[in-house]
Amino acid sequence: MPPLRAHNVVALAETNEGSRSAVLALESLEADDAKLGTVVMSATETAGDTSAPGTTGMDPEGVTGRIVPRAVKGALIGLVVGVLVVGGGSLLFGVELPGALAAGAGGAAMFAVFGALWSAFGAMGGSDAYRQTFVDESISDLSIVSLHTDDADEAAKARRALAGHDELRVYDVDQNGTATPATQ
Repeated sequence: MPPLRAHNVVALAETNEGSRSAVLALESLEADDAKLGTVVMSATETAGDTSAPGTTGMDPEGVTGRIVPRAVKGALIGLVVGVLVVGGGSLLFGVELPGALAAGAGGAAMFAVFGALWSAFGAMGGSDAYRQTFVDESISDLSIVSLHTDDADEAAKARRALAGHDELRVYDVDQNGTATPATQ
């Protein structure tokens, strides 16, 4: 968590999805990653205990469930575009049908991979604050997402970016740690 600055905008989220949307909203301001913070809190004694129920298995944080549907959708779009662009383009340049089908298949494979990667990772946050929101939902009771800045305009933009998220409680915190509900 970055140190308190002159202007600190703090969002409280009770779900991982809420904390992810808060981080993405703050990242959209193109704020420096060093100004963003995330703390995931748990009231249970099982936090960090990988032997506890719900904290084991292949993907307890749910990353796969978030990425795979977007990757599949992107791959399908890329596949269609690849066939049309490469296969169709080769027909326009006079390639015979068997060659155009082979070109279309190659284009489909190439564009499908590109589409899957673009779709899966394009809408994901790149900051450390975003990565920290991927914890097992069963041990995440509250997430604190924050932007720390000395620029009053940047803090105002952060409050506006977070205002449309009903699942968040947004606060202004001064340099001494005193919190007040955020105002537009």
